[in-house]
Amino acid sequence: IDLLKWRAGADASLRLEDFYGRTCYLGMDLASKVDLCALELLFPEPDGTFVRFGKYYLPRATVDLPQNEHYREYEALGLLTVTDGNITSYNEIEEDILALAKVVDLVDIGYDPHEATMLATRLIDEGLPMVEFAANMRNFNEPMKQVEALILNGQIRHDGDKVMEWAMSNVVAKVDRGDRMYPYKETNDKKIDPFVALCMAMGRYLAGGEKPDDWSGFLSSPVVA
Repeated sequence: IDLLKWRAGADASLRLEDFYGRTCYLGMDLASKVDLCALELLFPEPDGTFVRFGKYYLPRATVDLPQNEHYREYEALGLLTVTDGNITSYNEIEEDILALAKVVDLVDIGYDPHEATMLATRLIDEGLPMVEFAANMRNFNEPMKQVEALILNGQIRHDGDKVMEWAMSNVVAKVDRGDRMYPYKETNDKKIDPFVALCMAMGRYLAGGEKPDDWSGFLSSPVVA
């Protein structure tokens, strides 16, 4: 990923609150309960550009490890939700998604069933639009290429959060003989979960066809009561 192009899309004035009521695609990468979990909110704009925001989660025991000073920095900046204990509390992630569903128009929530089946089942019971998005070359090829092209063309705006920039710097493109692309990390400490979640959100947008001509999807009442 071209980090200079990514940084050029940063706008510190962007606030999630300004996008309440807007059509949104959500990618959810829960990784493992001791690893970085990520939610990516992707908002399509009428001009074909996108705005994205991220939410990230880790357990306290992982954040406090001596080698994880960068996580403590992200926590101090208010960019990281740290849950008590040795494993990430999926309850907090569930509560955040339910809260988001009340203020944005969630079209799809893409998730990897490998880690998220139980949480997805609970969210389905709440009436949310959960869609399986398995972590394979076939699913990630087009979304990853689209995200890369949008970054290069300056068509993704974001608030410049350091967690996503760090994840972007860790992404390696794994390419097969058919020129299909998949996000890959070289070592386990170089997390890419936020980027993976962004590709999931983009994948669900692409699966939904063309962007709407108007914003009839604006909320007039909460999605979740």
